[in-house]
Amino acid sequence: ESSFGTNNQEEGVDEADYAKSDGRFVYTAYGDLLIVLDVYGNEIYRLQMPPLIDNTALDPLAEKDLTQNRTVDGRITLETNDAGQYRKKWRAGSESNGRARDSGKRRPSNRERSKRQKRVNQRDAAPITYTSQPKIVDLLLHPESNRLVVVVKEYGKAIRLTVGRTGFGTVFNDYGSTHIRIYDTKQLIEAGPLELLAYKNLNGKYQSARSIGPNAHIVTTSWLNNYDYLESKLDRDQDEFWHMDDEDYFVAAEKKAVRLIMLYTRQIMKELEMNNNCKNMARIALLQDGLSFDIDLTRDTYSNGILRYMTEVSSFDMSANFESMDITTVTSGIFLPTAKMRIYSSLKMLIVAGEGKRVLEEEDGIEKKTFLIGFRLDGPSSTPAAIGNVPGTIINSYAIDHYGDYIRIATTSVIQEDYWDERTVNNRLLILSLPENNMTSGNFFMEEVGRLEGLGREGELIKSVRFMEKMAFLVTFRQIDPFYTINLTDPMNPEVIGELEVSGFSSYLRPINDDQSQVLAVGQEADPETGRLAGLQISLFNVSDLANPTLITKYVVDDGSRSYSSAEWDFLGFRYLVQSKILILPVTLKSFDVIDENFDGFWTFDISTDGITKGFEFRHVSPENIISYCWYPALLPTRSFVFSGDVVTMRSHSILRHSLNSGEKQWELDLDEENTGDCSPYFI
Repeated sequence: ESSFGTNNQEEGVDEADYAKSDGRFVYTAYGDLLIVLDVYGNEIYRLQMPPLIDNTALDPLAEKDLTQNRTVDGRITLETNDAGQYRKKWRAGSESNGRARDSGKRRPSNRERSKRQKRVNQRDAAPITYTSQPKIVDLLLHPESNRLVVVVKEYGKAIRLTVGRTGFGTVFNDYGSTHIRIYDTKQLIEAGPLELLAYKNLNGKYQSARSIGPNAHIVTTSWLNNYDYLESKLDRDQDEFWHMDDEDYFVAAEKKAVRLIMLYTRQIMKELEMNNNCKNMARIALLQDGLSFDIDLTRDTYSNGILRYMTEVSSFDMSANFESMDITTVTSGIFLPTAKMRIYSSLKMLIVAGEGKRVLEEEDGIEKKTFLIGFRLDGPSSTPAAIGNVPGTIINSYAIDHYGDYIRIATTSVIQEDYWDERTVNNRLLILSLPENNMTSGNFFMEEVGRLEGLGREGELIKSVRFMEKMAFLVTFRQIDPFYTINLTDPMNPEVIGELEVSGFSSYLRPINDDQSQVLAVGQEADPETGRLAGLQISLFNVSDLANPTLITKYVVDDGSRSYSSAEWDFLGFRYLVQSKILILPVTLKSFDVIDENFDGFWTFDISTDGITKGFEFRHVSPENIISYCWYPALLPTRSFVFSGDVVTMRSHSILRHSLNSGEKQWELDLDEENTGDCSPYFI
């Protein structure tokens, strides 16, 4: 069995990730490096992103191919930089097989002891250091056109120096902070290099990205430098104003403001590259009616209001014929008073959910709300199409769903006057109808049509949500875990039809069979009396009867150490093999008392209605080296890929290949093995 696709929320909507595979190759980010492996685990290509020159200049073509001497059997050598950081060592065979934890303590090899001592010497000789360098933050892949999109950050400073007005800088303080590069991958088949086809700088800090077929949609957010362009120029202490009385100041300041706004607007248009075409930018007036909390535009369009941030969606066709290495993008956007957001996308609509808040003067507390902006997707373009707001905040993108003409969303409101006071919590599920024909009717506002309030016990928070067409599963937690089944057949009347109380809570829910009658969950066990966490747990639920959900079986890691899986919050690290009924899960064990009890790697589990059984464990670092402080300042994504019954796992600084039948290690690549120039903790 093979399984190498991304664990996406919505079928047909590919989520950007640090690691991707097309079934022939695995592409992964490691700091400023793009590394390519074949499906047998052999590294065949390594590319370093263009460095910043003296921290102020960028040559986009100055990427560096660190791969040398490719050979037929996959053995390669790598050019080493001045610090000796990038040198690959081929190692075939197996030092030790994957094995169950209870089969005995694992003794470190001589090589690991030597490496640990070297790192201790390095740690004692030099302090922990962090170097500023470009970083690959995500990848998008379109196998049909052999195209790979690489998203890079840390170039913004060099780019802003060439765009902003003298003495002002740019309006968008994060101008050019997101850099995208498109590569052709087809030459890799013949042991050739990746070919750079095009590149482009986008405004704003990178948030997330989705692709539907060849069409990519990248979301970024910029903070607006209103102070230099507007506010400081109208300050009463300016030389031209300080001697005026109030009446003269207001008249003079108004005249100057008109001129400043014109300059401000032109600079925004320049930086947005809109060419006087704003049809894809949502009007500020829409925010006043659809998003605001009774916002006063004259008061709130500055540093703490609507004109605080700009969120942009940049869309393009990955399969296009790029000329002059330029990427043609269609940009849409909206002003928002927040940069804290979640991104969700269906096949037809991308939703930006921004978190906002307001002070409750009467209740002397703070209420949080969520702004919802829907961008309608049409090929390589997006258009603002729907705006709304709901009370409370969402836990992650799985709390949003687009189904038919409705947006379904689960939120939590917490009101707490003081840290020591008892909090008031309200969990709810809301259904909003989308506006029809908004381009002709002018109606852009989502309308609430259904609401389900009061989910969970007193003080409990939503921990996980999963929408499944006409039903939903929802988990809340404070001391125990109520697992709810919700009927969404009637959008006007959502209702809880089943509830199951179990200890602990589930962070991620995944239906695992065709009729969606079984739900596999990953989360934490907890003491039902105190709510204190007790370790990683995996649960299997039966939801064939929505009115009577049951717990089929549960596995708890209870060995005295602090145990968890990064898949509890990073769902792309979860991999379930449907045919083999095997779960491959990243696992971390931390013990402060016994070093040998520390573990970082992957475990496999056999999932059955008769029970959940642990299979193999694949260790990515020895317990001694976890506490070492001399590691290259980058991390591999925690991901797994399965090719014909063999699993390739990547974690932190190493990539392993094992047989899922025997647990035998077949191959290992330690990306940090020859690092002598940087000193950073194992967990950055």
